[in-house]
Amino acid sequence: MSLTEFEEQYARHAKEERERYDSLPVEVLLDDIKNKRYGDHYQIWVSLVARTDFRQAGLILLEVLESDANPTVRSHCAHTFIALAHLDDRWTAERLSAERKFPVKDNLQEVRRIVEDRMKLEDQRSKESWLKRICRRRLKTS
Repeated sequence: MSLTEFEEQYARHAKEERERYDSLPVEVLLDDIKNKRYGDHYQIWVSLVARTDFRQAGLILLEVLESDANPTVRSHCAHTFIALAHLDDRWTAERLSAERKFPVKDNLQEVRRIVEDRMKLEDQRSKESWLKRICRRRLKTS
């Protein structure tokens, strides 16, 4: 098989894998990830980033990043994590997965703190918004 044939075959299989993942509920993908079933062509990450948000997937992705999963899996996971968490440009997949080059454990602790703080702020804003709506309703009915 020539390199071109291999690339075409790989692309075809990747497309089929992506279509299969896209046909499944996000919860099934997250369950696969929890159980270390990442697929053969890394399309689970592509499907996930297109269809979920950080609140639904973030902690599961952090668990993969903090695990002993192989470096390629952690790299794909890191790209997905960064996209869903909307991290700034200083955070790269390499900084969150390449243990030989970067202090990955320290970086993951910092990222965890950043996203937890952001989630707390979003929760607070959501509660404030909810309270404002309740107060407006009560004022209207009074």
